[in-house]
Amino acid sequence: MLAESHVSIHTYPEKGSAFLDVFTCGNCDPEAIAVEIASELGADKGELTCVARGQGADRINSSGTVAEEIAPGLTRRWEIEEVRAQVRTKYQDVLIGRTAQGESLFCENERQSTELSQLIYHEGQIIPAALMADKINRVLIIGSSEGVISQLALELGASDITHVDIDEACVRLCAEFLPYGYTPEDIARGTAGKGPVAIVFQDAFSYVESCIETKETFDIIVMDLPDEQVGEAQQNRLYEEAFLKKVGALLSPDGAFITQAGSTTYWRNETLVRTLGRMKNAFETTAFFEMEEQDWAWVVGTNFECDDVAQHMSARLDKLDYIPQFVDATSIPKATTIPLSIRRKLSGT
Repeated sequence: MLAESHVSIHTYPEKGSAFLDVFTCGNCDPEAIAVEIASELGADKGELTCVARGQGADRINSSGTVAEEIAPGLTRRWEIEEVRAQVRTKYQDVLIGRTAQGESLFCENERQSTELSQLIYHEGQIIPAALMADKINRVLIIGSSEGVISQLALELGASDITHVDIDEACVRLCAEFLPYGYTPEDIARGTAGKGPVAIVFQDAFSYVESCIETKETFDIIVMDLPDEQVGEAQQNRLYEEAFLKKVGALLSPDGAFITQAGSTTYWRNETLVRTLGRMKNAFETTAFFEMEEQDWAWVVGTNFECDDVAQHMSARLDKLDYIPQFVDATSIPKATTIPLSIRRKLSGT
């Protein structure tokens, strides 16, 4: 077997054609090699296809892009200007690279956050819960590798924050290479229990069960995970109704739980519909919330009844210690209105 870069040429004289296979490693440019050989052969036309192989091939291809599947048959391509870190952790493929939106995090080819838009996403991930909860003292965060949610919880006035994440390697990579969220020093303090944010590297499923046994309660619980996947995925069990009910058991009487829930876009809203249905079964009140200037929506659950979610949130807005950059009193009524097609799916009409 050939162990290094090589070229093979298959010729078909009767058709006046030749097929080149250029296998490269290291810094070789297979496209340049193929073009040069085609020119030397005197080809008057040609077709070129690049296929990435080997470690990391499914994360970033030879043209320097990440292919993010956003719906069946539809892919968004991110141009990676510079790869900062590319690692296969115990749980997922993690890529941190510079894009047109600044330093960006991809897990399993799915964009998780970018420098440009991360604040609007992370405000959406905690502000709606803060507007539903009566107080913000004890906060539990599930997922959220970057650590921005922990920082926002501190700005909202929380004094006791526990951040649970199963993927230690990903959290540490984010702290090292992303300009937002945790720093490596934050990780050191958090894992040593020196400060208001305790960082626990553990499976959230088992952590929640242990909190139930010790009768822990939290004012706000945030679940910031990659989207629920079709087929098997480690995070899927945390979206199931049984787990949502366990989380609900940890809320203080006037507390609030919030979860990332998918997209409102008509042709890819299945995850959101499923999550809304499960949350309605697990909580006394559910509140939909969409930050219009980005892709995702959230669902808040409480164990208390609230007849007018928009009014409740608006009344709480001026009482927050933190002034949101992407939520105000004008935006709340619209943000809490479930799109018509999703309302029809939920009602079965």
